[in-house]
Amino acid sequence: MPIILFPPRRFLFGFAILLIVTGVFGPKTSAQKPQGSETYVIKRLPKQGDVDKYKIKLIQKMTGADLNNGELNVVFRLALKETAKSVSRNGLVHYLEEFTSAAGEVNGAAMDIQSKTPKVSLSVDQTGHVEASNQGGEEPVASQFGDLVKLLIETRSAAAPQSAVKIGDTWKLDVAAPGPDPTLKVSLTLTLDGIETIGASKAYRIKSISDSLGSAKGDSRMRSEGLIYIDVESGKTVKMTTQGTGTVTGNAVTTEMTFELTGSSESSVKKEDPTAAGS
Repeated sequence: MPIILFPPRRFLFGFAILLIVTGVFGPKTSAQKPQGSETYVIKRLPKQGDVDKYKIKLIQKMTGADLNNGELNVVFRLALKETAKSVSRNGLVHYLEEFTSAAGEVNGAAMDIQSKTPKVSLSVDQTGHVEASNQGGEEPVASQFGDLVKLLIETRSAAAPQSAVKIGDTWKLDVAAPGPDPTLKVSLTLTLDGIETIGASKAYRIKSISDSLGSAKGDSRMRSEGLIYIDVESGKTVKMTTQGTGTVTGNAVTTEMTFELTGSSESSVKKEDPTAAGS
């Protein structure tokens, strides 16, 4: 059975995936700084050869006229392996993202989509800008899951402000999001809410609130709220969660997403790779 991603629903599904993750996505701006005491620099310093593993769960429910007033219930459970292939002195990091497992359900019907997923090569510069290219996979799954990985990494980058912040500081973004609706605008607010222990990590807790609005192919708007946890010592994203409600091209949608670190293997290579200095 083909993944949902039947042609009549391809736009709806791809756009809903985009809205799931735009609760915590976009380029960075400077932070607003209320009065406080201690300041924190939230920054990830990967090393060449670092390997991180994540599990991802996406849940989407959609109802509306495009579905003949029926329901579309989608659940994806994914495992992602991320390898830092090179780290340059100028802050440019090249990653390889691989789905080690991928399965889903559409209205209760199980799907194994592992063979259809791509490998995704990413470059992330010191400003958080992400470039991505897909290798292999089968359409439309390859494009949609490649976009998903890119958005998740952009999400991770957006959570770290460019400047030092205090508890209670807020930074705001107003961006045009990539994807099937060129009119989609995302207004995002991120707040350093505190520091807490999550699992074995002492982590920064960042609240995210976003409002998304687009007008191509009917009204599309989404309100999403979530939390991002970033390990204080390593700067790695330990967990991200977001929940949203709204409409996609006039169809009612609710979404949930979790993105969670499940394991790491750190390289002994120095953070600055001398062989990559010119890249």
